[in-house]
Amino acid sequence: MADTKEALISELLVNEVHDACRRFIDNLGDQVKNQRDISTLANVICYIFEELTTFITNDSTDSLNKHLPLFFKLGIKIMNVDRQDVRAVLQDFLEKIGEKYIKI
Repeated sequence: MADTKEALISELLVNEVHDACRRFIDNLGDQVKNQRDISTLANVICYIFEELTTFITNDSTDSLNKHLPLFFKLGIKIMNVDRQDVRAVLQDFLEKIGEKYIKI
């Protein structure tokens, strides 16, 4: 029962994070026009990828590990934002993925 509940919570969390990232990516199409929305979501995106980086650094469980390729792809799509804070967090996230899973 506990495993099922953890899996459900994990899936809900992943879906919410994915939705937030997709909204951010959608706004990147016209960064000048969507500057206010990008600024609002940038803090959320930074927090998400900071937590994912912490998760990767610590011993992670399979419940979130299986979603790392999705987060990796989202991070790549977010890289072209004009905000240094977001790019710095994404760089750290991608470096941790490389260190732990690609062994570079």
